[in-house]
Amino acid sequence: YSAMTRYRIHVMMKKYNAAANDIDHYLRHCLNRSEVVLMTGGLGPTKDDITKKVLCEFFDSELVENAEALANVKRIFDARGYELTPINRQQAWVPKCCTMINNVVGTAPCMWFDLPEDDEDDWGGKVVVSMPGVPFEMVNLMETEVVPRLRAHFKTDYILNKNLLVQGIGESFLSDLIEPWELALPKSIRLAYLPQAGMVKLRLTARGSDEATLRNEIAKAVEEIFGVTVIKVTTINKMGKAKRTGAYPMGKTASWKKAVVKLSSDSKDIELFEGMV
Repeated sequence: YSAMTRYRIHVMMKKYNAAANDIDHYLRHCLNRSEVVLMTGGLGPTKDDITKKVLCEFFDSELVENAEALANVKRIFDARGYELTPINRQQAWVPKCCTMINNVVGTAPCMWFDLPEDDEDDWGGKVVVSMPGVPFEMVNLMETEVVPRLRAHFKTDYILNKNLLVQGIGESFLSDLIEPWELALPKSIRLAYLPQAGMVKLRLTARGSDEATLRNEIAKAVEEIFGVTVIKVTTINKMGKAKRTGAYPMGKTASWKKAVVKLSSDSKDIELFEGMV
């Protein structure tokens, strides 16, 4: 999910790591390669949940009780009729140096770390975000808090995607068929072949500083592969719908984006691939 979300904040994923206990090593490795590090899991109250402790050591900080996080934990426990035990109260402890982001659908808060510009490891301006590992909690935080904050924090290139679904032809035959078109694509557009059951998805990914130019280049690529005239490409952001998960407060389904390609009235029918959807 986090990997797919990168398109909405216009960033490219460098690497995905699954770390058991050596969090410090992987965190340093990722900060040396990337501007943003997204972490999930290990924020619970039990002894095997070590993420907050490691982050305190990494950022030379200490755990403190956050009043807003504690109020959120109490609210959830009261709603369930549970007594707040000392160990569960620890859910409201966060590193003193972080910005706490409230998790309205769970007890483990999200933590945002800004690396100072004068950082001795040359990590100035980079961001580390630690989120709960429970999937629906992480998704809700990404949708409502993390993605908007990352968009506001970084100025990045635009990344636009256009997916073409092709049926009735295998991946290798399709590659041979469209090779001249693929080789002629501008450097700002990358093509990926994504085979699926009964079809092949062609994903065009355009990246650059000017959104209008990218839209025109994608439109031209569609025109050339199908021999049609595109007069408009519109991308629509479809926001996630509100939902409730059991006794939890309202959350959201994942947001997504679709592209609508409008052809001129005198364009011919698309004949290159029958079964195009």
